[in-house]
Amino acid sequence: GKRFTQDLRRCSAKPSAPVAHCLEAVGTLLGLPDPVGKSAKALMGNRKEFFQKVVHYDRDAVGEALEDRMQPLLESADFHPQTLAPLSPACAALCQWVHTVMNYYFLGTAA
Repeated sequence: GKRFTQDLRRCSAKPSAPVAHCLEAVGTLLGLPDPVGKSAKALMGNRKEFFQKVVHYDRDAVGEALEDRMQPLLESADFHPQTLAPLSPACAALCQWVHTVMNYYFLGTAA
């Protein structure tokens, strides 16, 4: 809730590299035109809309084009919940969400 979005605002003001990667991954997965710029900040500033997009994300809509954009972010050495947890609990949770959505996609394509 409120603490989550406060943590996101705090860490996104001057994000470290791991936090920046996380925010970019979330913005990319959500289909924002500018995943680290104004559209991302506007979405994160609207707590209700942000949570709606995450909770109701259509994980079946992930396709090869999105996979190609996500792959470098997923392979980043600092894009892991354990790395993000000390920096931002909110980003650690979002990182886990991104990995879960992408793992669901990968399992579906492997079948």
